[in-house]
Amino acid sequence: MTFRRTEEDLLHPERVLFRLLQEYSNGSLHNRPNSSFLRARVEDVDHEGGRLESEPPNPPNSVRARIYTSGMDFNLPAQALTIFYPLGNLRPVMVGEHVIVTFEDVNQTSGYWMGVLPQRYDVNYTNPDDSQQRQGDTSHSFEGDSVQQRQPNPVLQYGGIIDGNTEEQDRIVNVVETGSDHWAGKNVLGIGDSQMEGQFGITLGNLLRDHNVSNFIRVGRHGWSVYAWLNGRLHSEDELQPTLQQLMQQYNPDIVIISLGGNDGSAGLSRRADFEDKVRQLWNSAITTSSFAIWSGPPTAVGTAASSQPGRDIANDKIRNVVGNNNFIDVRTITNTTQGRTSDGVHFLRSSPVLQPWAQLTIDRGNIL
Repeated sequence: MTFRRTEEDLLHPERVLFRLLQEYSNGSLHNRPNSSFLRARVEDVDHEGGRLESEPPNPPNSVRARIYTSGMDFNLPAQALTIFYPLGNLRPVMVGEHVIVTFEDVNQTSGYWMGVLPQRYDVNYTNPDDSQQRQGDTSHSFEGDSVQQRQPNPVLQYGGIIDGNTEEQDRIVNVVETGSDHWAGKNVLGIGDSQMEGQFGITLGNLLRDHNVSNFIRVGRHGWSVYAWLNGRLHSEDELQPTLQQLMQQYNPDIVIISLGGNDGSAGLSRRADFEDKVRQLWNSAITTSSFAIWSGPPTAVGTAASSQPGRDIANDKIRNVVGNNNFIDVRTITNTTQGRTSDGVHFLRSSPVLQPWAQLTIDRGNIL
């Protein structure tokens, strides 16, 4: 069942609660993904109304909140967080308070908050949007990943056509159908930018768990480029963070997955004469001791970010030149859609139909290396 916000709903939020109770009584509430009441941390509050959403304008005391139940929004960028309307005449809340929320639609695009949780129920998570955390790692193993609803896409089954090579596609199909799995029992390190930090990294982690890897260490850093991963910092004033070479020494992974290039393209770094040399340095760090490494991305930018696509295309081609066709995955066709995207045209919502085939393509490529 999909609910639509109407003016009547805003004037009479008790009707929404009544519908939820109806669903609960007839058992259909449990058929909606993540439809239970969840715990979330308030990240932004609109006391006046109309600032968080304009069509329709959100009512006063609406919040943008990060869901912490099961780590659902653990690494989601702030601009991609859900906006929740107050369910009733609730007292105003402050940023940092924890509230009870529920979704009103099956796609989890909107919902309501309905009460403030006492302090003793707060969870001990660091907000990834705090400036200090933005400079640090967002690395964690499976405990931080959320369970996602898998959306099969028959058009992209087995990863689709790779680099236009149908022979390569046939190899993937054969590997998948015969059950060969190069991931089982392996320690996997995934590094990258906000794509690895966010929904792509979470979806990838869920698939790797299905393939029985021993561990998946995911280190995604918002805004980071190839240069930043070599230097250990995004800005000169930032605190130094572990480079890929240092992470390789720390975790000794069997397999490395890199998702980088979008920020290099958008910022014009891919046009620099030394870009391929920097890619080669990073790639050499990844393949020094690992069984194999995969470079996935960068995804296509759409909407307001489409003007940066030429730079991303340059990054895509230069990275492929260094990494080679076997180890590089061109995801521009898969990600060239506005469906399930955040308003910035770069990041993806958890409901995006892109995430599953993109992650599956990465897994399938590993099975033929």
